Amino acid sequence: VIRLVLWLSRPRQPGELWRVHPHTHWTCDHDYPMNISIADVKDLIGTPWRLGSANRSDGLGCWGLVREVLRRSGVSVPDPWDGVERTEARVESVFAALSEEFESARWIQADPRDASPGDVILFGGAPGEPSHAGVFLAGGVLIHSVRSIGVVAVPYSRVVGRAIRAYRRAAA
Repeated sequence: VIRLVLWLSRPRQPGELWRVHPHTHWTCDHDYPMNISIADVKDLIGTPWRLGSANRSDGLGCWGLVREVLRRSGVSVPDPWDGVERTEARVESVFAALSEEFESARWIQADPRDASPGDVILFGGAPGEPSHAGVFLAGGVLIHSVRSIGVVAVPYSRVVGRAIRAYRRAAA
């Protein structure tokens, strides 16, 4: 199935015409098996941040949020925090454990500048080493959990320059 996702910008002044928004794009279910939109996850926005947590009632860490967003699309990913002390010092080892999942045949590495809905986007702390994650949504939006704010959705264009890797679910 191929479809056009058309985004229109409202007129800003009387007499101005509707404009095609830059987030207009084609999608193809074969190439992009997940079509996650902000509507699918809007209830998560505003959830407080909590390091390593995957329990929404306690707050969500970045990976807990990624797991929840993917779960809603029928994709199960491991909890690298399972059995690990939840401290800032453990973040690096948690992301190292995730590399096994992303190196499996279930995922393919993609260019973060060419993200598609459902892509897991990794951001770096130390050069080349991931320390934060989010999910790219339809419409050019990234949902992620930020320490000082909690779960937010932001235009991906604001953060793409800090993305170091993107992983896309391999087509079945």
